[in-house]
This record gives sequence, C-alpha cells and structure tokens, in this order.
Amino acid sequence: MISETDKYHGAVLRNLIAAHSDTPIAFQCVDQHGRLDAFLINARAGIYIKHSTKRLSPWSFAFHQDHLNELEELKSIAGEAFVILVCGIDGILVITLEEFNFLLGDCDLAVRSLRVSRDRNSMYSITCSRRTLPRKLSRGVDRVLQAAFSN
Repeated sequence: MISETDKYHGAVLRNLIAAHSDTPIAFQCVDQHGRLDAFLINARAGIYIKHSTKRLSPWSFAFHQDHLNELEELKSIAGEAFVILVCGIDGILVITLEEFNFLLGDCDLAVRSLRVSRDRNSMYSITCSRRTLPRKLSRGVDRVLQAAFSN
C-alpha cells in the first residue's frame, strides 16, 4: 500500500523533475532521524518536506527540535536549505531557511508551528504565533531549482 506521506512527497519530487526536465537532476536522501523527509538536489540544495492532509486553507505544520536540527544539517551539507510545504491538494510552497528562521528561529517552544493560508486566486501567507512573513509567496518549486542549478 502507498502511504500518504509517499503520495505527498512524490508530488514534490515529480514537480522538481518536471519543472527541470531538460537537464539531469540528482537526488540524495538525507536520513538522520529515521524519517525520509530530507533530500539533497544536485548536492547544492537541501529540501525538507512537510505536508498537511487538510483540503482547504489554513494548513498547519509542526516542527520539533529534531526537524530544526535536520534543516541546519542540510544547510551545512548543501549550502542552501529549503522547507517545502505541501498544502493538501492545493499546492506546494517553498520557503528558504532564512524565512523559516525569521518566523520560528527565536521561538523557545518544544513544538513550533507554521500556519499557511491562501484566499481563492491569491498567493500564500505564512504566519507563526508571533510573526508573519512580510511577503506572500506563490506556489511552485522554482526557488529550489534556482539553487540546485546555479553555477
């Protein structure tokens, strides 16, 4: 049986491949905590995938300390790290590690959470309990591919 996680992660990987189908792309698993949710792309961009099964906005994503450690490790290995948020069947959103740290970096809770929302025909807003990302983001994986294929 195909797990729900495999379906959502598969959607991310398919989007990455399809968006850059004219050039070979290399994936490497980074599994430090017994979960297969982190990957290196072309050894240049680290991605950490989280998903929400909720169909409609808003979507919530929880992060434990070991998730944060894995993100920092991705950055040390690849130089750039991204959090990819799969918002149910609505779309895929990419935030940089810098944006992630702006929202949650100084939060001292055991479990930190992000809330993503989107009105119809608009871009995504990301908030935490104390901050809102200053700009809205569009769906897609282009930000990751730019890092993975930069010279």
